Amino acid sequence: MEFSPQLPVILYHYPFSPYARRIVWYLRLRGISYLECIQPPMLPRPDLARLGIAYRRIPVLAVGRDVYLDTRLILRKLESASVTAAVTAASASASSWRPPLGAPAGTDAAALERLLAVLTTATDLFARAAALLPRSLPLMRDPAFRRDRRDFFFARDGAPRRRQGDGDGGDGGGGGDDAQDDGAEGGEVGAEAEAEAEAAAQRAEALHAVKAAFDLLEHTLLADGRAWVLGGAADAGPTLADIEAVWPFHWMTGIPCMLSDVDDNGDSTATTTSTAQQISSAAFPRVYAWVARFQAAVGAAKERVRAGRVSGEEAARILLRSGFLEREEEVGVDETEPLARACGLRRGSWVEVWPTDYGAAHRDRGRLVGLGPDEVVWETDAGVRVHAPRLGFRVRPAAVAGVVAAPAAGEGKEEGA
Repeated sequence: MEFSPQLPVILYHYPFSPYARRIVWYLRLRGISYLECIQPPMLPRPDLARLGIAYRRIPVLAVGRDVYLDTRLILRKLESASVTAAVTAASASASSWRPPLGAPAGTDAAALERLLAVLTTATDLFARAAALLPRSLPLMRDPAFRRDRRDFFFARDGAPRRRQGDGDGGDGGGGGDDAQDDGAEGGEVGAEAEAEAEAAAQRAEALHAVKAAFDLLEHTLLADGRAWVLGGAADAGPTLADIEAVWPFHWMTGIPCMLSDVDDNGDSTATTTSTAQQISSAAFPRVYAWVARFQAAVGAAKERVRAGRVSGEEAARILLRSGFLEREEEVGVDETEPLARACGLRRGSWVEVWPTDYGAAHRDRGRLVGLGPDEVVWETDAGVRVHAPRLGFRVRPAAVAGVVAAPAAGEGKEEGA
């Protein structure tokens, strides 16, 4: 890779997205200074459209004119030596940042780190957690927000998508309740009662799944009283493995009533919920202590990092005047790769790229710059190169060559993950 010490680092996110927090935490713990461009929790997002990006999830990280999608890929890039050199050059001072947080390659610790990432980003744990969001939360009562999340979580035929990457939302719940609400609004009392009963059953199932995840941490990884997932003294601080593991638990324990014995109206359900089913600091003291310890660590790290704020116009101007982090010839299109052979893809081909799970209606198009086993890269008409992981994304020849897709009519309400 070729890099410049002047390359800007800009994070597009909104503060209460749990996926975005993964990146904010990482930047803080590494001591990497950055700019943030705050986005609305719903579409449209003209700030990203300025860059020729239709992708509807949050966060998005730009390092110069290279733009990275999906926290799995973003974290992997931030761990790399060349990106580390580029982003730390712009930090306040050499003493303000730490080396990469990941475990050494080929070790048992690296395997555990990867498995924890799978648990929290490639299973339905987050979707189960989202099902526990109280509908009394202000955003959950916003019809526009509910429609936005339904469009995000559900396919056009109404079937729920299975997640494989960032769920963007995080703040705002699964589409199941939205679909039920819309049906109930049609009017019949019987249908409404049936929908409420189904919602209660889904919440009970979600609570069971979430409790199993708490059990896993409490009685295996944290059972010996360790401060961090990979061990080490409390003052050593968290590692990438902690970031991979903690974010859904940090999110759930931070929202009032999300895990308590209350229904969506705030009424107690203790008579129908056994003590063994409850999720609390009393039931899972090690998990709650770990989350609190992690929060204290990232809170202290915040004081050592510069995080300026820019508007969407300023962000676009800064990025488009900067250089690329990764040289085009080093990214490369592997024309022997099975997908490249099947679709006749080569450098310069116009392609369409979209997530295979949530937010699949929002598709990006551009000129293919890179295609390998782990990553696809395309350049938009705006002049930025967008990087996405291969896992969880689909790549096809574009139907209309040379035209970067814009959100279709009625699809201008985006959400993030």
